[in-house]
Amino acid sequence: MSYLVIFLQVLFLGTHQPKPAVQKPLEKTSIYEINAIFKEANHQFKLEQVNDELSKIAKVINGSILFVSDDSVMFQYTGGYKSLTAKKNVTNKITETTLFDLASVSKQFTAAAILKLVEHDSLSLEDYLIDYFPDLPYNTVKIKHLLTHTSGLPEYLDFEQFFRTDTIFTNQMLLQYLTCDIPIMTATPGIEFKYTNTNYALLASIIEQITGQSFPDYVRANLLIPAGMTHTYFYTEIRNNTTFNVSKGHLIDGEEVPDNILNSVLGDKSMYSTAEDLYKWYQAYFIDNKIISKRYVHQAISPHNQINGVIPSEAYGYGLRIEVNEITGNLVYHGGLWRGFHHVMTYRPKDRLFLLFLSNYRNRSHNGKTKIILQIMDGA
Repeated sequence: MSYLVIFLQVLFLGTHQPKPAVQKPLEKTSIYEINAIFKEANHQFKLEQVNDELSKIAKVINGSILFVSDDSVMFQYTGGYKSLTAKKNVTNKITETTLFDLASVSKQFTAAAILKLVEHDSLSLEDYLIDYFPDLPYNTVKIKHLLTHTSGLPEYLDFEQFFRTDTIFTNQMLLQYLTCDIPIMTATPGIEFKYTNTNYALLASIIEQITGQSFPDYVRANLLIPAGMTHTYFYTEIRNNTTFNVSKGHLIDGEEVPDNILNSVLGDKSMYSTAEDLYKWYQAYFIDNKIISKRYVHQAISPHNQINGVIPSEAYGYGLRIEVNEITGNLVYHGGLWRGFHHVMTYRPKDRLFLLFLSNYRNRSHNGKTKIILQIMDGA
């Protein structure tokens, strides 16, 4: 073994055992080979640092962590308890099949379902909302406005106090409320970016209107099954079924959040899944283009919420947030905050880096940690 390779093992890897090195004298090693050795050693060293950082987070997170680099799972963790208020026993432990309410991480699935209908010429992003629901009073809102949060529609969550509490609140009931009570728009469509859950709840209703199927049935048949996602469900499917392995959401003080009538509104939230299934989605949707073609995936991960031709600081694609960065590469990501659940899913196309945090405990254990991981990977 050359002295150069021995030196690099000590310098970069410590006790870590690298792949067997090529037996080659130093004087016969080209500059290109030396650079390649340095690059690989540096990459392995960074991965070790990332693993150390994620191991620290794993000690305090209640949920799952998944880190993928170069199409390989480099770190994976699942732990904690489905309920922090119940007995801490084996039956209460979070496992690989424990379901988490994905909160707004769900929105990318709704957007993908819309894009699939666009791909099949079942609708156009230029279609108007009233093309599908003529009774709604918002006659200037287009589907593209809903996808990019530029519709100017009010946030339905702000009107919870006016909804019936003796029954679950559904997408159909939301349509009726918007039709009859007519909440005032906050802006003219296309002139302001304002993240609003109403947009994606209405997109789910449009999917049902076009396909004649329930939103869960359409998404399962056209997205989940092709992606191989066997542990992903909707709130409406699990709410009265005690056989599902479901976690409960918790606030920062550990208080368990009770069920809520708005959990039954779909499209903006209320998909339940696991880290393993989301990894399958990442592979099928972003990498292998099994759900929609590469052309439409590219559209989904590109900013579309331009205001007067300018992308605002909060860039948004279709169901995904975008951080535009010419130096480190664009980030495609989305968080999820809902009734005690707290998640972050990040994908970087340039090097297929994928980082996922799922938690049913809002103790801020992974706040800002995505940035730290990226800084390690992008360091010299």
